Amino acid sequence: MRNSIAELAQKITRLVGNELELVTAVPNLTIYSIPAPTPPTGYLLEPSVCVILQGTKRVFLGEEDYSYAIKDFLVTSVDLPLSAEILKASSTEPYVGLTLKFDRKEVASILLDTHIPSRSAANNGPGIGIGTLSRPLFDAFRRLVELIEEPENVTTLSPLIQKEIIFR
Repeated sequence: MRNSIAELAQKITRLVGNELELVTAVPNLTIYSIPAPTPPTGYLLEPSVCVILQGTKRVFLGEEDYSYAIKDFLVTSVDLPLSAEILKASSTEPYVGLTLKFDRKEVASILLDTHIPSRSAANNGPGIGIGTLSRPLFDAFRRLVELIEEPENVTTLSPLIQKEIIFR
């Protein structure tokens, strides 16, 4: 899978060009290619999944910090005020990642359709977590990024792929 990740990182870097980030024509998808480490920057992150394809990033939520790198993702289930910094990036190996915002109604629909049990309020964590990309999840993200160059297919395929990503 490492070669596939490197190929997708190269594609994203090419698509982003000199802009650092690109809000794509694929709904809810933003891609990034940042050529240097950054200082901590605050922002509000909506429910989403953030995937790293190259480089390292650290996110702070209050006193907690979450570091993640290639093949990792960060997922949030609620709006969170975060601070983040890119730790590892260079002009030859930029930080490359993507963020897919979640449609709350779509998430709720999938949870109901798949009969995934809900957790009790007492077990709820901070609404943030880190995971490792599985091959099927990576493949879904790859297909979603490929839609950037297939605008005629975005309307039909993007909702299906995003639903698969939420499911996985």
